[in-house]
Amino acid sequence: FHHHVLAGVRGADDRWGRVLGLFGWGLPLAVVVTVATVAATGDWVLLPALLGVSLGLLGACTGLSSLVSARWVYPVPKPGDSPLKTPQGAAARTALVQGVSMLATAVLAVPMAVPFIALLATRASVWSWVTLVVGVGWGALALWLGVRWGAAWYDRAQAETLQAVKAW
Repeated sequence: FHHHVLAGVRGADDRWGRVLGLFGWGLPLAVVVTVATVAATGDWVLLPALLGVSLGLLGACTGLSSLVSARWVYPVPKPGDSPLKTPQGAAARTALVQGVSMLATAVLAVPMAVPFIALLATRASVWSWVTLVVGVGWGALALWLGVRWGAAWYDRAQAETLQAVKAW
């Protein structure tokens, strides 16, 4: 992190760089797994809906993580340590941040869940397409907002974050 601070990396560049790193493999994987799942069931009416839910959650959760990882930092195992080792004093904060993030993920899924449930209840294919549009739109909006807010926090709190990271 100190290299980013010393190099003057802007928050937006840091956040979008992380998003692109994830989307480079995560986006194709989400599409492939979704198509494979639908192919295995043979119910092709579900394809647009499941793509909407998959891509929407990918975008929304990535936006959420862009905000959370800039705003609420906590100690993690040092390089070379066991990944299962919990640094002193980190357990409660880690559990709290991750627990709240999981609840926020459930809330972020609601806009996509509504038309998807309508599809399952009515089997009208229009709901499949509505789920796709809502999912992609909601995911893109949540991603953009999460990156924007995370970048703003990153820029505003670089000094405090660096001090916290160095203290661990």
